[in-house]
Amino acid sequence: MAKKKYKAILTDDFVSRLNKLPKEDQVKIYGAIEKLCEDPFGVGTRIIPKDLELGLMCSKCDSRNTLTYLDVGCEPYEVHFHCKNCDEYCWMYEEEYKEFIKEHPERTFQQTDQ
Repeated sequence: MAKKKYKAILTDDFVSRLNKLPKEDQVKIYGAIEKLCEDPFGVGTRIIPKDLELGLMCSKCDSRNTLTYLDVGCEPYEVHFHCKNCDEYCWMYEEEYKEFIKEHPERTFQQTDQ
């Protein structure tokens, strides 16, 4: 079975801005686009989630119906947050998460309490 090929459609504005960049940067960007067209699902690193004891309340709707986990598949580690109520999403580095929970303990909860 032939491998499916994908096509990137670049706007005139994008091409115009790209042409203003140094040649070396243009080559890198076109190379990244080419890789995306070959395999758009193979880009990036795999998420390796690790449960965290403290979850974060949603800053948008104050819900505790959230998912907060540590991604140990990247360096430095990242903490990902997703609200199941309003679909708010964000991520931060692990050190930023540790600072946040120290400064805002009222915005945290035991994830096992859910």
